[in-house]
Parts: sequence; structure tokens; C-alpha cells
Amino acid sequence: MQYSSTAAARPNGRRTPQWIPAAPRRTILFGAALMLMAGAVRHDAAGAGPPAAVTPATAAVGNWSAWTPAANLSFLSPSLAVNPSGGLELAMVGLDLNVSCSHVSGSPAAPLSIGRQSFLPPVALSEAGGTPHVLVTGIDAAITDSRFQNNTWGAPAPTGMLSFLPPAAAVESDGHSIDLVAVGPDGGLRHSRFAGGVWSTPAALNALTLLPPTLATHPSGGVELAVVGLDHQVYHAHFSGSQWGQFEPTAVLTDAAPALAVGPDGVIHLAATGPDGRILHSRFQGGAWTAAVPTGTQSDLSPAMVVNAGANTVELLARGPDRSVQHLQFAGGKWATPVSLGITTDSRPALVADGKGGLDAAVTATDGRVYVSHFAGAAAPTTTTPPTAGGPAPPSFSHDILRIFTNNGAKTCAQAGCHSGSRPAGSQNLEKANAYASIVNVASSEQPKLKRVLPGDAANSYLFQKVAAGLMPRTGGKLTAADIDLIRQWINAGAPNN
Repeated sequence: MQYSSTAAARPNGRRTPQWIPAAPRRTILFGAALMLMAGAVRHDAAGAGPPAAVTPATAAVGNWSAWTPAANLSFLSPSLAVNPSGGLELAMVGLDLNVSCSHVSGSPAAPLSIGRQSFLPPVALSEAGGTPHVLVTGIDAAITDSRFQNNTWGAPAPTGMLSFLPPAAAVESDGHSIDLVAVGPDGGLRHSRFAGGVWSTPAALNALTLLPPTLATHPSGGVELAVVGLDHQVYHAHFSGSQWGQFEPTAVLTDAAPALAVGPDGVIHLAATGPDGRILHSRFQGGAWTAAVPTGTQSDLSPAMVVNAGANTVELLARGPDRSVQHLQFAGGKWATPVSLGITTDSRPALVADGKGGLDAAVTATDGRVYVSHFAGAAAPTTTTPPTAGGPAPPSFSHDILRIFTNNGAKTCAQAGCHSGSRPAGSQNLEKANAYASIVNVASSEQPKLKRVLPGDAANSYLFQKVAAGLMPRTGGKLTAADIDLIRQWINAGAPNN
């Protein structure tokens, strides 16, 4: 095939040389879609025939619950979304190509048909008010949006997009606006936005790719986009308001769709399967991407990744070389040893954080069923030296720190009318259900340049400064030296949600 050189405009008006096939790109995108589908049912031994079905283990693994089957059989990756009104939304494509969605609350309910057929994985989303959306790339290549209202799925609404690849979508931090980015039949990226109940006219982003894009919500507004260029490098751009920023190279190379997640501190995390099969991790902070580091596992598929704000960790699921789903956790600047979850798959897992320190996963297993599992959360590994045998255990948030906040006699913070109820002082709620999310990596309302709790750094944590100076709690006198030291130890250990 011959290639011709052209200059593709970047969003800021700059032009970057790209290589565009001289042959019609529609054919290439259709071929890419077929390769993507083939990747969902691939097997490792050439000429060995279809892989044998493997029934998932029924026992729980660590803090992961036993895998619970959904009603439908599938051959593609499922999609999960947390519903703010409670539970999860699980979207999947059946063997008959019909797309359905099941509400998961403990166990999956009977799936309801969306009224569309697809060869590609759907995208499940949910608005802040609890209205689920399922975006489907139909067999006609048209991307539609179905909404669940009045106990039924409405007629699919056109988004104006056409694609042969799965789209990327994310709900913005306002809880209602939805951004959709898809690869058109010509290989060009297009963006549409759902606001006020309607989809905007798709706008070209002047970027080319042969792989699905990835979107992630930024907590301060807008979304982050990662896309693999024709040079196999991942590029990143930010969208806010109505403007796209410049596409910036990350120096991460991959032949699969990357994973993207943003923490409450604004740090952007990128995970991608490198050309050598290693899954690499890079972070965007201080205006630059860090050098990519190995996570400790390998895969031939794209990983799934989320920031678990409730536990102050980054969580990753990947299909390992033995086809098993592996769970990896990043905390304290290090990746922990991968843990196999007792289920095998030939497609990309789905992963979401529940906002309370837990995780939920959905996997199309090698027996053809879609399974779900819940991770209850655990203490994040830290970079501190572990105690020697027989030495004291590190402080526990649930046992030591919450005792200080909520059950410390006259010196209670959460029960003295200061940091409790619907209008806590400084919007800092120290009651049991809200304390961790209210303080860890959250900017102080009095000193915005300081975090209330900066994991690993008690000296620069505003909460510790006030406690150590006797400025908190306001009633009952200064905390004991022992309690102040417990808070110091806990923060310096990485402020785990343990």
C-alpha cells in the first residue's frame, strides 16, 4: 500500500505531519473493526482451535467476592457504570448481537433489550440523577444513545456519529453533560456533546487513528482524551467548556487502546500495553508526562483502570499471559504484586470505582457468560518500611483515626456540632461515612494551597498542622500526644483507608 504525506491541523492551529493511506480509509477502518472483534475471541496456541471453556472459580479471592453470572451469553467486552441512585448498570452484546442492559444491585437483574444490534462493545453511563444511558455502535455503523426513563428504554436517539470502532464517552463532573468521541469511517476523530437533552453536531478534531479513543472525566471540569496516533504513540488532549487543547505526545507506544483515569488531585494516569506486551504506567503532573514504568504484568489486550478516590489508589485489571484476569493496585508510588482473580477471559475487563473505597468488575469469561464481582477495598500498600516481626501494627483509619474524630469523649470532632451534619464547618464532614473522602487529597477551605491530608506528608497536611497546634478540636482541649502521633503516623504511612 502506498502512503502520502499530509499535514493534519491540531486544535490550536498548528499542523503536524501525519501519514494517511492513499487507499480509502473506510476499508482500513472496517478492517480495524474486524481485527478488534477477532481480538475478543483470540487464542494463544496457533492452530489449536477454539479455547476450552473455563468455569470461573466460585470462591472469593482476597477482598473480591465470588463471580456472579449475568443472564446473557456474550462474546464481547461488557460495560459497567455506577448509578448515583444506587447499584450498577451492566451493558452487553448477546450472541444474537442484541444489546441489553441489566441493573446490578447485589446480583444482576434480568437484562432488558435496548432495541439495537451491534458487533462492538456498548458504552454504559449514568447521569447524576440516576438516568442510565447506553451508547451503541449499530451494525449500520450509526452511534445511538438510549436512555432508561419511566421504567423502560426509550427509542435510540441518533448522535450524528458513524464509526466502525467502539466510541469513548464520559459524564462530566456536572453530572449531566456527556462527551462522546468516535473514529469516523475516514479515520478522523469527531466529538459530540450531550447537554440540555440534545446531542450537538459532531465536530472534527483533526486527528487520525485506527484504534478506539479513551475518555476520562476531570474532577475540576471537562474531560481528558487519549488516542493512539498512526505512529503508534499515545497522544493526550484536554477539553473544557467548548475548547480542545493541543494534542501532546506521551512517549508511550502501543498497538491497543490505552486506559485513562484522573484522580481527585488532578493527576492523570495512563496505562497502555506496550509493543513488548508489558503494561506501562505514566502520569501527567506538573504539566508533563512522567517516564512510563512497568506495572508488573503483561497482556496482549488493553487494560482497564480507575482511580479509587475512596482508597487513594489506582486500580488496574488486565488479562494476563495465562488468560486470567489480574488485579494490580498502585499506591505510595509503587505497583503491588498482581493478584489473579480466578476467572479467564479473551476480552478486555470492565472496571469502575464505587466512590466508597470499593470496586466493581465485569468480565466475559471463556465459558461465554458475563460475570460480575465486587472488591470491598483493602489497605493500600505503602512505601514505608513494614514493621518487623512482633513490632507494632501501623495505625488504622477505621480503628484509630475515626475513634479520634467520632468517639473521643469531650474532644470529639464530628459530634460537637463542628464537622458533622448537613452543613459541617468548612465543608469538612468527619462523620464515619464521610470522613475519608472529606479530608484525603482535599484542599483546605482555609488554606487552598494545602491539602487537609496529603498522603505521606503529615508536616504539610493542614489537618495535622491544626491538630498539632491545638487549634482542633475547638472544644475539650488539645488531643493527647498519643492521638496526635497516631494521626502523624497514619498520614506518613500514605493515609490508607484501612
